[in-house]
Amino acid sequence: MEASGDLAEHIGDKILILLRSPENQARIQSILDPIISHIINRIFPYILLSAILFLILFILTIGTFYMVMRTSATMSYTTKISD
Repeated sequence: MEASGDLAEHIGDKILILLRSPENQARIQSILDPIISHIINRIFPYILLSAILFLILFILTIGTFYMVMRTSATMSYTTKISD
């Protein structure tokens, strides 16, 4: 059991050493940059749509709050007059 743990730790250390070398980092970056760029380009319309829907929802909430407050103030005023 102990030997397998040492072996795994040794392999993990070797992998980290390989990943930290500048050449391999450049290779990994050259592979990941186009992938990430493609994902962002595909997701961007949905992010934009979500932002627009959030803005519309926020405006509707503010409008509803304003109408409730205005109605509440009007009802409070008419209640005081009728008393």
